[in-house]
Amino acid sequence: KPIKWTKEMIRGKIQDYVRKNKNLPTPKEMRPRNELPCYSTFVKRMGMTPFEYFKKEYGELLTTEAVRWNEDNINAAVQKFIYLHNRYPTGSEWKSENHLPSSQTVLRHTQLNPLDYCIKNFPQFMPQENESLYMAL
Repeated sequence: KPIKWTKEMIRGKIQDYVRKNKNLPTPKEMRPRNELPCYSTFVKRMGMTPFEYFKKEYGELLTTEAVRWNEDNINAAVQKFIYLHNRYPTGSEWKSENHLPSSQTVLRHTQLNPLDYCIKNFPQFMPQENESLYMAL
């Protein structure tokens, strides 16, 4: 039978989750099977998104700011990565821990896969033929 979520229940379940897992639930983990309300129930009961709530109540556990990616900040992030590492990001490096969007996000915003995006926008850093193995996506 469906759970009737209250603010107090949600606060308690989030607290339990954090205590047990030592981190905040991801959007995919916000599900009744994890003893948490789904996203829409959370917003309806709490009057804010899980991210807004987590920022307010658990700010210290939020390691990376959620970024709303667009072509401009994708370009700036990739440029910064290339400047710091003197190379394109490898397939597994396209993630928020590296201050980069996911490869899916690059594709969605630019209609290019990350390697093609890098080659188009930063051709001067294109790897030589014998280096191209590390670029396999």
